Amino acid sequence: MKIKVLCILILTTLLAQAGEIVHFTPQESGFVTELIIRNASQNKANFVLEARNAHAKAEDNRFSLDAGQTLVLAGKDFSSWPSNLSYETSDLLHVSVRYSLVSGANSVTQPGIEDLARVYRYGYLDQEDFWQGLALVSPGERDTRVVVRQVDVQGVQLGEDMVLAEALPPNEKLLVVVSNLSLVKDKGSYLEVEATNPVSAVMLFGNDPDSSAPIMSLQQPEKVYKNHISVGYSGGFAGWSAWVEMTESKVTLGSSETSRDESSYEVNYTALRDELITLGATVLQVDAMENPCCDHFDYYLEIVDGSRRNRIAFSSFDSDENDSAAKALAMIKKVFENAFSLTDSTVPLPF
Repeated sequence: MKIKVLCILILTTLLAQAGEIVHFTPQESGFVTELIIRNASQNKANFVLEARNAHAKAEDNRFSLDAGQTLVLAGKDFSSWPSNLSYETSDLLHVSVRYSLVSGANSVTQPGIEDLARVYRYGYLDQEDFWQGLALVSPGERDTRVVVRQVDVQGVQLGEDMVLAEALPPNEKLLVVVSNLSLVKDKGSYLEVEATNPVSAVMLFGNDPDSSAPIMSLQQPEKVYKNHISVGYSGGFAGWSAWVEMTESKVTLGSSETSRDESSYEVNYTALRDELITLGATVLQVDAMENPCCDHFDYYLEIVDGSRRNRIAFSSFDSDENDSAAKALAMIKKVFENAFSLTDSTVPLPF
């Protein structure tokens, strides 16, 4: 069954979930990958799938699943063998991916990834007969720099950062075989993968598929949220957009990056962070309303401080009517103004 046949079906319900299938194994790889979409509800549900080949070329498919129906798709069911996929679904559907050895000796299932992070930490499997493989995709709109470092159990770095991708294009998959990295022999250490933009990642590990007892499994990561302040906006008929990313040692404004002396900049960052926390940035919530038309701006503010993490997203309609949104907008403006001062540059602001 070819997916393109399903494209004629009409979507009738709201698509409420979005996620990523980071890794679809290639042909002749010794592995089989199957996408599983299950409708366990009593209602028809809709699904939009964007499959990308090894060159990140996308193929869009829209279809529906009847109540109780399960659809299993292999690489041959696509017009071009996929490398990775993204999806939007009704909240009635369950999406997962199953990886199996060609021999059928072992398989493992991974739910679709709906939460992104900039930093993932995996245990380093320092065993000669075993392999670890990392797949990573940045579903955003900007190129992403990706590095990996080895740290011990206390988080102390072992060796230097290793650049995995200087500028990974949006939606293009990065594959890394851990044994190809220059690592210290330390079974208690971790691999910390850090990206400049939020990414989806999956790590598989196993032994030789031709061994007498083949093993393959998923390795679950720790998501590491480093302290930062991030704000941005997009929208309007002109399609304006701008963003700021601040850490304890660097500020990034728009597409221009300016590094500051860590000790002097940290004073500015700490003061701004403390002011935002005092204003309620780590606890403020906004109940965003449905936008009545397209001529509006979308805003977001994210702050991470230790174990405290909060992200606020709303539109210009909310900021006109909602006190919490108005407070958040004032914080966003403060961050932009602070970035203007630190970088000696500006971007247009719609407020």
